[in-house]
Amino acid sequence: MKGALGMRGLLFCCAVLSVLSSVAHADGTRFVFVSEPQTIRTGEISGELKIQMQDTAGAEKKTDETVDLSFSSTSSTGVFLNAAGNTASTVMAKGTANRTFFYRDASSGTHILTVQAMGRVSGQSWTMSQRMSVVSDTGADAQSADLSQNSTASSIAPVIVSSRGSVTASALPPAIEAYAGRDRAVIAGADTAFEGTAVGLLKEPIQNARFWWNFGDGSTAEGRAVSHIFRVPGTYMTGLHVSSGIYAASDYSVVSVMSNKVAVTEVTGGKAGFVRLRNGSAVAVDIGGWAIEEGGGRQFLLPPHTMITAGGEIALANAVTMLAGAVPITMHFPDGSPAFSYTAEPSAPEQTVAPVPVLSAIAAVVSEGAKEKPVPAPKKAEGKESEVVTEEYATATLPAIYAEPRASSSGQSFLLLAALLSGGASAGFLFLKKFFV
Repeated sequence: MKGALGMRGLLFCCAVLSVLSSVAHADGTRFVFVSEPQTIRTGEISGELKIQMQDTAGAEKKTDETVDLSFSSTSSTGVFLNAAGNTASTVMAKGTANRTFFYRDASSGTHILTVQAMGRVSGQSWTMSQRMSVVSDTGADAQSADLSQNSTASSIAPVIVSSRGSVTASALPPAIEAYAGRDRAVIAGADTAFEGTAVGLLKEPIQNARFWWNFGDGSTAEGRAVSHIFRVPGTYMTGLHVSSGIYAASDYSVVSVMSNKVAVTEVTGGKAGFVRLRNGSAVAVDIGGWAIEEGGGRQFLLPPHTMITAGGEIALANAVTMLAGAVPITMHFPDGSPAFSYTAEPSAPEQTVAPVPVLSAIAAVVSEGAKEKPVPAPKKAEGKESEVVTEEYATATLPAIYAEPRASSSGQSFLLLAALLSGGASAGFLFLKKFFV
């Protein structure tokens, strides 16, 4: 009995649709669907749907006024789109006869799509409807479109024809909601993280839902939190499709993929050196997980969530990265593929330590002492013509060069300073004490 009633309901819907697929007016014009009914999968965009204005003979006729359109579906999750995947325009320009659009739905079942057209000047209205079957990837409703239609026809509220010829139906039960995240701009080749959320009929988080992602570039992934690498610059509509029991929902975010403009601009060697990175793009870039490799194979992995502001720079100190600044410097994306390379020779780090003042002070003391105290003349020892005995040098042990007479105070200062540097601080102190006191 129930099966008979369900079949009768389906036949009644089809009969009404066949009668109301076009509503003719006194002037003989009408709007009709010229595209065939379709069967699509949940979350999938339909093929082209087309409505057309026709004359009494069924020939295409251009409108003589601007026509406003309104789209509706018996599914609360159905959306009407244009060819770019955005919301379909609700205006049909004067002098046109056709309007195309597309449809997507996250809920399986047989849904009735209705388009109402109204002339801005005349106020005339036309209503046209068409059936759309939506099947899921799992369960019995994926077996065939006819089975899906029969199983859902009885759940659709009775179709009522109003005095103006429009088709109305009660809404389906509330559906779950999905959220794919914000629109974003990313770098081609970089790793991009996605995290989806879903709430139930009472807006509570769904714990055991299935999350399926379509990144718009031919790649898919499953899971609430996933990552993906876009290889080619472009604008991609990334879709999140969530299902839980008999319920399903979808959401989309726009991902703008740009060419990499992060590069090394400066490298200095040594412990006081650094590697400077610059972001030449107009958006902030997350380079967490990227690796810096210098000549010789040593690498440094950038910590997660390392950000460079739009047009900004950061410097990575060698003391932190443990790099030496050896070229070439190569930056790698998280998957290991090269992002860019820097081959210029590293510059020397700037002198940041002031000269030790002690040596300057000693040099000054030596110079002043040489001016104030002349070098005593050597004395000849009795009975030893060739021996030279200098009393002041008797207890000092110095290199042979210091036994030679100095011709000027500047020469003495230079030799004495050399003695300090070569003999050590203690020997220099002894020498000064012995020489100047």
